[in-house]
Amino acid sequence: LTLIRDGDGDDDGDTEQLATSNVSAASDKTAKISFTVTPTQTETFSVQGPASSQNVTIDVANLSLTDATLVTQEPVTTTETVVVNATVTNSGTATGVIPLRLRQNGTSENRTTREIPAGETVTVQLQTSLSEGTRNLTVTSSLGNQSATVGEFVVAPPAAVTNATVRVGSGSVGPGGTTT
Repeated sequence: LTLIRDGDGDDDGDTEQLATSNVSAASDKTAKISFTVTPTQTETFSVQGPASSQNVTIDVANLSLTDATLVTQEPVTTTETVVVNATVTNSGTATGVIPLRLRQNGTSENRTTREIPAGETVTVQLQTSLSEGTRNLTVTSSLGNQSATVGEFVVAPPAAVTNATVRVGSGSVGPGGTTT
């Protein structure tokens, strides 16, 4: 038996022989043989041998991390949970799973995996807290070594209250003042 790949999917005879295996079985018995393939796109395969051949089409997911944006409004403070939206597109013909990581200055902060249906674009939300300083956020996927840059911004502690007045009943006290 020979495993054949239709080279470009158009049934024009452009084929590639991938594997061959010998098998024997008595006339009243069944024998099984397996071929393993890892297609990167939708492809058609056939198994040829002494009996008639049969074509099989294997559908494949084609996942792309296309964008990443900061949802949290700037200025970002150390007390906030930062939210990032990552956009993932599956232009393939099968559902696929993509692993995603949110990285702060190259260090992994949050990770998730998401199933993306065939032919769809999905927004995946990732969250983290950030420490003070200049931070560069990116979303990465180990699937094809993909990345999308969120951007660089400064994370600061929340601003101190400098101009507040506390009113108790009919009295008041200003900044730095005391009252009973």
